[in-house]
Amino acid sequence: MPVRWIDIDDSRVRRAAVIKARGGVSYADAFAAAAASVLDWPVLTGDPEFRVAEEAGVKVRWLGQGD
Repeated sequence: MPVRWIDIDDSRVRRAAVIKARGGVSYADAFAAAAASVLDWPVLTGDPEFRVAEEAGVKVRWLGQGD
């Protein structure tokens, strides 16, 4: 899967702040979750920190659980 760089705009910063404020997620993970959310993409992860993002409405596809 290729890597795609995206610009960080105000909507992504605000979304990351909302996710980070919920606690339990790193700054970098909050931005990854925010970008995925704004772009309507799922986060592909096995990291349990992303449960916070999932609870905030971010689509998460859990790896290592039958995938």
